[in-house]
Amino acid sequence: MSKKTKLILFALMLIIVGGVITWMFVNQGNTDHADKKASATFALTEIMSKSESDTASLNKLKDQLISINGPIKNIKRENNDVTIELGDSNTLSSMICQMDQRHLAETNEMEAGQQIRIKGKFTGYTLDELGLGNTLEMNFCSIEK
Repeated sequence: MSKKTKLILFALMLIIVGGVITWMFVNQGNTDHADKKASATFALTEIMSKSESDTASLNKLKDQLISINGPIKNIKRENNDVTIELGDSNTLSSMICQMDQRHLAETNEMEAGQQIRIKGKFTGYTLDELGLGNTLEMNFCSIEK
């Protein structure tokens, strides 16, 4: 076998190995956080007050698994997505929770006004300067029993 053929075969092997590694990285699954312990638990009113006065502590919670107790303000169901909005109907501020696809069935019996405990990864917040209410966001959410 000539040097040129060996070099071509080596390059082809590198391309195949690189392709397999890339495919495995891109197609890895998300972690199911339902069985993991939350790093912090808050009442909805407590974490909403942090959005008004203590954003530094909210920044520390970013990307952490947290648990929130509060009333359901709204449930939005679209195709295979469920978004639960926690909040008081008297205020414009709310916590938006994008449900994990693996736990959509847990939301079938839920309705507005129901008190729940929901767990998810805290992704961030939007502060409203116009007085329309602050919005906190979580994803990969599941209902805690």
